[in-house]
Amino acid sequence: MAREPNLRGKAIAVCGDPQSRRGIVLAKSEAAKRCGVATGDPLWMACQKCPSIVFVPPHFELYEAYSRELRRYYGRYTPLVEPFGLDECWLDLTDNVRHGTSAEELAETIRTDIKRIFDITVSIGVSFNKVFAKLGSDMKKPDAVTYIPYESFREKIWHLPVSDLLDVGRATARRLRDVGIVRIGQLAQARREGIAKLLGKNGARLWMWANGYDDSPVLSETHTRARQSLGHGTTLPADATCLAQLRPWIMSLAERIAIGLQGESLAGHGIQVYVRDALLRFEMYQYRDDSRYEASESIAKAALGIIAQRYSWDLPVHGVGIRIYDLFDTRAPYQNVLFKHFDAERNARVCRIDSVVASVQEKYGATALSRGFNLAMPAIQPSTFPKPR
Repeated sequence: MAREPNLRGKAIAVCGDPQSRRGIVLAKSEAAKRCGVATGDPLWMACQKCPSIVFVPPHFELYEAYSRELRRYYGRYTPLVEPFGLDECWLDLTDNVRHGTSAEELAETIRTDIKRIFDITVSIGVSFNKVFAKLGSDMKKPDAVTYIPYESFREKIWHLPVSDLLDVGRATARRLRDVGIVRIGQLAQARREGIAKLLGKNGARLWMWANGYDDSPVLSETHTRARQSLGHGTTLPADATCLAQLRPWIMSLAERIAIGLQGESLAGHGIQVYVRDALLRFEMYQYRDDSRYEASESIAKAALGIIAQRYSWDLPVHGVGIRIYDLFDTRAPYQNVLFKHFDAERNARVCRIDSVVASVQEKYGATALSRGFNLAMPAIQPSTFPKPR
């Protein structure tokens, strides 16, 4: 709406490509939200809820550019700016507060400045730790500041659904609901040992967060934490009914992951494969050994082997994803496994090919250089977005 003022005030939704079956709502305006349109809705459902809705395609490069400019703006206040995805950041304003300006005043200044400078709205949470600051940013939208002080955090948040807490996804919320925990306060007042037994280490951490115990620092972009995993997924243009039809897409994903790993000088020992069937149900398989998953060839071979052994093919495959985990720095000394064959020369050669493909694509576009297996992929027509009714 900032770039196209004629869209202001209308019910609009950013959506995926209908032709490639990514036709779901990715983001929606307040007007669309008031009609009941939700993120993840199929386009036909969004049209039913809001007949006047206008669909627009995503512009990732623009989104990324705004993200960079906003982070640069936050740097005026503190060097401690920790990105959380593309559209959120934590800021540590402790030093500013020590010099006499309240955190609420700073947040209001940031909110109004962004509206004036960038012509977009932001919602800000202010609190004594990162978890509650994140929670506050979601409590009032689209243009507000929410303050959660230490003295009254129980009154402000303990009545909220437990799913509002950071890292409580659908599966975790369902398991908590099964034992009668539906509010953040109920989680906080439960026995920590019982929650840990139910959810493992994540349960103990969530219990601490619900009670306000979070002392994790805000890390600047120059002090990034070690990446734990790297992966990609895709929805297929047509359901795959056999491994041969799935192979080109696995190879393509493996190539993207390899390029990402090599760009950060990483490799991994573990591989996860996600399969979504024609009924949109997920299955996840994983395998870890002393293998070195770094080159596209080894990643694709492992993923195809896992699917061949584990997936029953009772239903066609609608989508697939691959993730490499248990990462390590390839620049550090590495001991190959004595009794397992590892062709270091071939691995290095494939890595060089991956690197060349990445550099050419970055300079001349994704279609400038591609592998032969891409020829097996069905062509995807340009997007055609439904017109408003």
